[in-house]
Amino acid sequence: MRIIKQVLLVIVATAGVAYLLTWSTDHFGFRSPVFAFLANLLIIAWIVILGQTMVFTFPPRYFSVKRFERNGRLYEMLGIKIFKKLVGRGPLSIFSPTLRFTGRKSALSSLENEMRKAEAGHLTIFLVILLFAGMAMVRGWFDAAGWLLLFSIILNGYPIMLQRYNRIQIYRIVNKRKPTKKSKK
Repeated sequence: MRIIKQVLLVIVATAGVAYLLTWSTDHFGFRSPVFAFLANLLIIAWIVILGQTMVFTFPPRYFSVKRFERNGRLYEMLGIKIFKKLVGRGPLSIFSPTLRFTGRKSALSSLENEMRKAEAGHLTIFLVILLFAGMAMVRGWFDAAGWLLLFSIILNGYPIMLQRYNRIQIYRIVNKRKPTKKSKK
């Protein structure tokens, strides 16, 4: 019975999002910024709903901290600290209730797992929007592709960067707390 409910959820969510995307294309036009914004929000909602029945993930290697991002400066130059303040406090914080650090080291593993889920979800959404932008580019609708990508960078790119930036911070905390060989003597 549980599988039937999950399949129905996927079908209904997909049909609903497809209908709303079609409606917004007809109502606002594929090339409008309103459609681009709504398309991003609808795909986000779709992935969130599908996330109730399936896990979006990537190979562990994807989540490892890359050399160019180890010090976090790139993300800071791109304004990640401002974005972090916007989503960490105030009304936008309701979108990430499971992404809170309680201050306990034991909670870091759970927090990193939630961060990986959030990052994988946003990356999946970004890739879906990239398909829409690609369709627009093929048709020569560079304005539509630009709007789709702009909103996707704001709604998905920055959350991805935030998870990666926070992962750097978690690794720093974990590595500071690990005893070194000298301190064991």
